[in-house]
Amino acid sequence: DAFTPNNQHYSGSFPSLKIDDESIARMYYMAALTVISLERTYLRDFAPRAIVTGSGNNGDWRPGMLIGGSQQFIWDTALRIFSTSLLDPVVVRSFIEVMLSDDFFYGGNGVTLDLVGSDIEVNNGDSVNAFNTWAYSVIITSYLRATND
Repeated sequence: DAFTPNNQHYSGSFPSLKIDDESIARMYYMAALTVISLERTYLRDFAPRAIVTGSGNNGDWRPGMLIGGSQQFIWDTALRIFSTSLLDPVVVRSFIEVMLSDDFFYGGNGVTLDLVGSDIEVNNGDSVNAFNTWAYSVIITSYLRATND
């Protein structure tokens, strides 16, 4: 389904690669497989599907926070957002809407639906991460380039 336009699972699709160089083809399809392997369908309160970036074990990353397989960190998402926007623009748009719902958002837990803040405090105690401005810009412009939305 990931390479089939108008498929029944994703709201978009990856383009199929037609190239004779097997090493480039392998790299392309392995990159697509990486995105697909991070898909979660049990986080339905967030979106029909989520493409997570926190795929580690269920150990504590910091006290009181489990990374599990449900976290999406904004700067990691920015690094693969164009491909995800091609594959599933409905999911990406949903992520953007959640991302923009909090000024200091830098990640989200798909199970609890909690926004995850950073440890850097500014002014009135709110958290901020230095990469947010860059990541927001990359995510929104990549989504718009991929979808013409």
